[in-house]
Amino acid sequence: MYQNPIELVRNQTEEMMQEIDRQTGEMVVKACLSLGVNVNRDELIKMAQYDRGQYDKGYKDGLTEGVINTLQGLLDKIDRHMENVTSSNPMYLLGQRHIRDIVEMVINETLEEGKDDNST
Repeated sequence: MYQNPIELVRNQTEEMMQEIDRQTGEMVVKACLSLGVNVNRDELIKMAQYDRGQYDKGYKDGLTEGVINTLQGLLDKIDRHMENVTSSNPMYLLGQRHIRDIVEMVINETLEEGKDDNST
């Protein structure tokens, strides 16, 4: 099995992440100055942080939309399947309805989480 040689470590401390951001900001400012461009370091860092926040929000919104679309597709398949079921076994039909209810509940919870995230 292929193992990627690069791994993101997500449990870094807040201070480490702030130091990385500071160093990155310093490098960008130095690069701009070396090209003869005057840069307001603080404003540049604010802009980069805002851009990163917008990227993260867009990624999360897109991921949520993908999950919703996938689950909605599953609901459609369950509905089509149930329309064509000829089973006389009531437990089978009850199980299918239960699965459908669970998928619908997950969709609704995901939508609610998205609303909560967008309201903050």
